[in-house]
Amino acid sequence: MKRKSTIETERLILREFKLGDEYEMFSNWASDPEVVKYLTWPIHENIEVTRSIIQSWVNQYQDPTTIRYGITLKESGELVGGIDVVKYIDGVPEVGYCMAKKCWNKGIMTEVFSAFKDYLFTVGFEKIMIRAEVPNIGSNRVIQKNGFQFVGVKQEIKQDQLVDINYYELSRILETDRLVLRPMSDSDYKSLQAVISDPETMKYYAAPYDEAGVQKWIDWCKASQAKRKFSLWSVILKETGQMIGDCGVSMQMIDDELRPEIGYHLNKKYHRQGIGKEMTQAVRDYFFTHFEDNEVYSYMDVNNEPSYKTAEANGMTYLHNYVTKDGEECRVYRITRSEWEKLKK
Repeated sequence: MKRKSTIETERLILREFKLGDEYEMFSNWASDPEVVKYLTWPIHENIEVTRSIIQSWVNQYQDPTTIRYGITLKESGELVGGIDVVKYIDGVPEVGYCMAKKCWNKGIMTEVFSAFKDYLFTVGFEKIMIRAEVPNIGSNRVIQKNGFQFVGVKQEIKQDQLVDINYYELSRILETDRLVLRPMSDSDYKSLQAVISDPETMKYYAAPYDEAGVQKWIDWCKASQAKRKFSLWSVILKETGQMIGDCGVSMQMIDDELRPEIGYHLNKKYHRQGIGKEMTQAVRDYFFTHFEDNEVYSYMDVNNEPSYKTAEANGMTYLHNYVTKDGEECRVYRITRSEWEKLKK
C-alpha cells in the first residue's frame, strides 16, 4: 500500500506530521484537559513530551502500514488535530482522532473522518473499526454521522479506572477497478447535494431536490439498508477519494408492483466515462450473489437515452413502456437470474 501524502476536503488538508508541529500540537490540543479527557493518553505537561511524540511519529512513517495525518485548516494552514490508524486487529484498521476545542461543533471532525474513512476503503480495506467512550457525545455523533454501525459496549481499564466504550464498525459494499461503494451516511450530504440538486443531472425528474429533499434521500437510503441490507450506496472514486454519486438497488413501484430496481445518479463531471456501466454491472453481480431474488429491474424516463443504454449494456432486456402514477412514461428493463448466469459463464 502506497500511503497518500495529503488528503484534501472542502475546508481542510490532512498531511503527514513533521518536526516543528509540536508547537501547535501542544498549544492546540495536547495540553488541553478538555480535549484529552476521552483520549487513551494523558495530558502533555510540557512541549518536550509533545516533541518526543512528533519525533516518534516521523520515524514511524518508514513503516508503510503507518497511516497518520495532521489536520490543517486550508485557510490558515494551522494544525488543529490529528487522525490515524491506531492499530490493526486481524488486518482491520481501528481509527482514532482528536481536534482542538476551538474547532468543535463546526462539522470539521465529521468532514475529516468522512474523507479518512473513504481513503481507507480506496486503498483496499474492507472494514474499519472505531470506538468512543459512552459519555463522549461529540465523538459518538461524528461516528454515527459517518454511517458506522454500533456493535456493542465493552468495559475497559483507562488510567486505573473502569470506563464504558462504544464499539462501531463500517464495511464497504463492493469495489470495482475505479470505484468503491459503501453505505450512505449523513456526512455525504454536500456531495449528494451536488448531484441530485443539479438541474442538468436531474432533468428527467420532476425537479431537482432541495435541501430537505437531499436529507430525506439520505434517510431513505439508510432506512432501506437497515431493513433490506441493500439501498442506493455512495460511490467513491478511488483516484480522488471523493463521493461522485450513488448506485445500488431499491424497491420501486413498477407495473403496479414493488420490484428491486438498479438505479444510479452520477455527478455530471463524470458522465460519458463508462462509470455508469462499471458500477451498475458490479451492483447487478452483487445483488444476484448476495440475495435470492430471481430478477432485477431498471426503469427510466423514455427520453433518458444514457440510462437505458446503460441498462442494455448491463445485459437487461427491454420489456415495455410504463406510465407511473405521476404520469411519467418510462422504459422498463429486466434481467433474470438465469440470464445473468449465462452472462457470467
